[in-house]
Amino acid sequence: MTTNTAGLSRLAVLLVAATVGAGTASAKTTAVGTCRPDLASYDSLTDAVEGTPVGGTIQVCPGSYPEQVTIDKDLTISGTQSGNSGLPVIVPPATGLVQNTVTYNVTSGFMQARGIAAQIIVSPGVNVTIRNLAVDATNNGIPNCGTTPVGIYFSDSSGTVNHVAFKNQQATCYRSGDLGVATYPYGDAVFVQSDGTLPAVVSVLNSSFHNPGWMAVHADGGGASITMKNNTLVGPGLTDGNGILVEYGAEAVAITNNSESNALLNGQVTGFWGILLNVCSGNSLVNNNTLSNTQIGIYVQCGNNTISGNWVFNSQLDGVVICGNGNTVQSNTINDSGRAGVNVLQGCAATSNIVSQNTFDGACAGTLVGTDAVSTVGPNTLFNTKYLSLPGATCN
Repeated sequence: MTTNTAGLSRLAVLLVAATVGAGTASAKTTAVGTCRPDLASYDSLTDAVEGTPVGGTIQVCPGSYPEQVTIDKDLTISGTQSGNSGLPVIVPPATGLVQNTVTYNVTSGFMQARGIAAQIIVSPGVNVTIRNLAVDATNNGIPNCGTTPVGIYFSDSSGTVNHVAFKNQQATCYRSGDLGVATYPYGDAVFVQSDGTLPAVVSVLNSSFHNPGWMAVHADGGGASITMKNNTLVGPGLTDGNGILVEYGAEAVAITNNSESNALLNGQVTGFWGILLNVCSGNSLVNNNTLSNTQIGIYVQCGNNTISGNWVFNSQLDGVVICGNGNTVQSNTINDSGRAGVNVLQGCAATSNIVSQNTFDGACAGTLVGTDAVSTVGPNTLFNTKYLSLPGATCN
């Protein structure tokens, strides 16, 4: 019998190639923990990041993972359920969180060139999806006035945060300040920052925030932008920050359908806001959000934004404050404001703003309009307000 050695050789090569290809394909999905014996598995997320190829997916089994992780390649990090358990959670190491990076030295009110202890860092140029898990900084061990705790830090990097539960990204800091000496919580749950070298474009969807210190979500620097939809945010009740802060060239593409409460004043003279658009690029959409128990519900420092369809109630001062130009504040329901439903702020010389078709119930003034403002006010629907509209900066 004659043997076709050339044909067998070709068949062997094809079998080897198929085997290698199958191995490479399976390596695109790996696991952390022991719930997926069908996948290559790692004991830590750090090891899984190192061992998973670019573009791969890491399935995170239920359990606690005490580590600080740097993601330096495009990946999807996805929590998974196993049996009756569905809680994979990133927690501080036993020795506590330690500083693992310094933020960019961009003009920033809070986080300029600051040492931070991030639970997850997404490296520059990387695009990452993080979903279906918790990031909890309880027992972070950061000393009084130590580094700033951060849940996820996107540094010149982009991605999506979906169905992630953030808890207790805060530490305390003892410092003298606005009204004497006080102890403040501080820390961000999600911090998106760009120094202009690379964009930082992040969507935060369907996630929950509980007890952030400064900000639940914070975007800073030209090239940074956020989209926030369908999230819940609960502050610690006495806070030194804001629920959502967009500042210094950053952009909020859309902030929609979020619910937020308890961004409250702790005796300082400076303000605390539910949503603060501060010296941003403008053209943001802030609509259909519910905000309660804040000093100021929505504060807009920049121009050409649309604030519509929001429910804002129980604001210590104002439901909405406008300081920029060309904003539209329309079709909002604003109840129980300590000062004004909408305040077109004295001293900002705000022009071309439209405040109309809103409903106010319970305020000293429905609208408070600075004497240096040139804006269109009304028609609005008002109930239980001492003044329908009032010029100036105060209402008594």
